[in-house]
Amino acid sequence: FEYSPDGTAIDGQTGGTGWSGAWSAGSTNFDSDSGIVAVGSFSCLNATGSGAINRALTTGVTTGTVQFVMRKSSNAANTDFRIRFREGTTIRYMVGWADGAFRLSGGGTSPSLLDTPAVNTWYYVQVVFNQPANSAKARYSTDGINWNAYTTDEAPSGTSWLQIDDVQLTTDT
Repeated sequence: FEYSPDGTAIDGQTGGTGWSGAWSAGSTNFDSDSGIVAVGSFSCLNATGSGAINRALTTGVTTGTVQFVMRKSSNAANTDFRIRFREGTTIRYMVGWADGAFRLSGGGTSPSLLDTPAVNTWYYVQVVFNQPANSAKARYSTDGINWNAYTTDEAPSGTSWLQIDDVQLTTDT
């Protein structure tokens, strides 16, 4: 999210490799932010209210590991922030906060990465996708070095999937 100057809307931005097109969906709720950063010089800030933006991958992913960092300033009920891994517009997996807990969600048990995450703490997250096994698993760290154990494998939303080809950021307040 290295878009400058500070406060630049992420919707419509390009850059980076492996992406097909810009961040899109018309939501201006997500801005670049240089005030609270885990890695790099900017982060993605949900500026106001609910919304979603997404970006397509150049090539769909069937297996592999995705790593990113997340933080939230409140664990209040009914405030969700998630990164959704999609096949087209179909959500296959989500990682993020749901009513205070930090979870990997798909179509199965939605295992918890952490039941009571600390607010204003950066969490490094790894998600491992395995399309041939029809599953994914995730783990977190607070320093990017010392990792907790992976969650149990989670089934995807839907009966099966071919690839992850879209990433969506969503917030609900």
